[in-house]
Amino acid sequence: MLLRSQPMNELGKCIDCVEQDCKSESKTRGLVSGFLQGRGYVVTADLPEPQGQTVVAVAPDGEPVRIRVRVCWYGESHKGTAAIPIVAVDLLEHFDGKDLIGKLNDSVSRDAARAITHYLFIHRIGDEVLLAVLVPASELVLLWIKQQDKVREIGRTAELREFQKEFRKDGPVPTLWLQIGPESSAVIDEFWYYPGVIDLLRWDLADAAIQLPEEVRVAPAKLFDGALRRITINAFEANAAAKADCIRHHGTNCQICGMDFGRVYGPEAAGLIHVHHLKPISAISREYQIDPVRDLLPVCHNCHAVLHLGGKHRTVDEVKRMLNGGGVATL
Repeated sequence: MLLRSQPMNELGKCIDCVEQDCKSESKTRGLVSGFLQGRGYVVTADLPEPQGQTVVAVAPDGEPVRIRVRVCWYGESHKGTAAIPIVAVDLLEHFDGKDLIGKLNDSVSRDAARAITHYLFIHRIGDEVLLAVLVPASELVLLWIKQQDKVREIGRTAELREFQKEFRKDGPVPTLWLQIGPESSAVIDEFWYYPGVIDLLRWDLADAAIQLPEEVRVAPAKLFDGALRRITINAFEANAAAKADCIRHHGTNCQICGMDFGRVYGPEAAGLIHVHHLKPISAISREYQIDPVRDLLPVCHNCHAVLHLGGKHRTVDEVKRMLNGGGVATL
């Protein structure tokens, strides 16, 4: 595994990115209240703090919640020509190597004294939130222990620690991994399927460039997809015209299960659809010419999630067989 190398300061931060990181984190925090409200939460207070942010809200089920916001960090590992996106969140700012569990418990206890009920881990690209999850504060330490047990079980400890060192030089800190490569999907599943974890939004960042129809804009006819953005997160930039052509050819029904959002949810949802890259764009390290009809396919949100379930990149036929196995008719 090759990791990108950049000069670091004494706190383990990329010197060239410190200012960008601060601006990026501030922008992410600015999206939190609107994002939660879009998920049915009634936000009553959004409180900036010297080293964080607390949001007070009422959950969709009527329960009051007090949420501490933690912004995730992003990086890429490289195997051959494939760029594997990794999203994680540090649970402590610093760790001296002594009594890790004790320090985690102390941190959670301090938050409990402030009536914190949940932690929100959030990651965005551009103006869009792509990963967001709520973790009960009472379960945070146990969740970290369970994920670390899985890391050791599948033999990924050294690799993940090496990657973490790219971002910190003051020693390892307890980290929760929200997305890493498919070979570590069991580690990610320990996080997302832990009891009490609330999945607010989870897009596979290998397909982070997917856009909804209302975001499509006219672009030049010569279509290239997968060009790397020269920004901090190095996300893949998708060509909107390719997606528009894909939808014009295939239509807005899911090409796996036949789902028509307009028919099911009414006119307001008409045209809502994801566009799936049949060839994973994370495997593309240079610009390539794309065929919108052969390389892209409209799929509903559920089928798209199953295509990538467990960090995999299933074929359309595989997901259709899974549907048929469940007794659901497909196209």
